[in-house]
Amino acid sequence: MALLGQADFLAYFDGQDFAGFSYSLRSQTSYYLLFLAIPSQQQSKGYGRQILQDVARRAGRRPIFLVIEPLDESADNYTIRLKRLAFYEKNGYQLTDYIYFENQEVYQVLTNHFPADFQDFERLAKKIELSGMKIRLQREK
Repeated sequence: MALLGQADFLAYFDGQDFAGFSYSLRSQTSYYLLFLAIPSQQQSKGYGRQILQDVARRAGRRPIFLVIEPLDESADNYTIRLKRLAFYEKNGYQLTDYIYFENQEVYQVLTNHFPADFQDFERLAKKIELSGMKIRLQREK
C-alpha cells in the first residue's frame, strides 16, 4: 500500500520516548485506521487521544473508519474490548451495524462520520487483499 501512495505508517514520540504508532489507508473519500497501538507503559497518558486527533487532521473531511473485536461476553479479553470501545466512543466514534471480515476473523466497524459511505470504505479495505487476505463487509441483520 505504501508503494501505491495510499498508506500512512506513523510513529509518535514524546521527546525520546516512543508513544505509539498508527497505520492507515486512505482514498480520496475515506480514511481507514487499521492500527493504533500505544505501548502498555504509555497508556492512560493521553497519547491515544492525541494520535486520533492527528489521524483526524490527516483525514480532513473524509470519514474515518476503524474496526474492533466484537463485544463477545465469552471472550477472555472482554473487559479490554469494552474499554477499547469506550475509548473510541469518548473520542467521537460510533459503533455501526456493519461487520468486517478479514479472512476468518470478525470485527465490528466504527466511524466518526454519519452518514458514511460504507461501500467506499469496503473498496478501500479490499486493497488489503493485495497481501493475500480476503476482506468482506456485511451489514448486520
